[in-house]
Amino acid sequence: MKMKSLVIISILVLGLAQSEANEPPAPTEMIKGDEKRVLVRWPDKLPTFVIKSLQESKAQEKPLLLDFSARWCGPCKLMDKKVFPDPRVARELENWVLLKIDKDKYPHLANSFSVSGLPTYFLVSEQGEIMGKSLGYQIAPDFAEWLVAARKRSKSRK
Repeated sequence: MKMKSLVIISILVLGLAQSEANEPPAPTEMIKGDEKRVLVRWPDKLPTFVIKSLQESKAQEKPLLLDFSARWCGPCKLMDKKVFPDPRVARELENWVLLKIDKDKYPHLANSFSVSGLPTYFLVSEQGEIMGKSLGYQIAPDFAEWLVAARKRSKSRK
């Protein structure tokens, strides 16, 4: 039991240390409101699953949640195991098109978004506008609140 707790704490500490070293916006400093409007510049060659997600986003008029992760990423696994299944998050994700991208398999995509730490999340409107960015593990209530606020901003900009 002690070993399992130590491993989880180590994963969280390493994820947080990596987050701080890369200096992206902290969860409380995510891109919000009308700070600036930044459009996604997709690379020329996109994998089929990305193209399908972009088409789904437009057709269903739902924004995209880009989830950059990797199989070896401890905080990414914790997000998948604890945060995404949380009822508040799962309910809100019904309003989004989730696009999971493995940083190791698709480094050109990660590089085009300047992903330096994991997990990294981007919120992208149906019009291709980046509405938010977050790095690192987040607790479920904060993550759900972030998604709701961004979706409401997206609707108000249409």
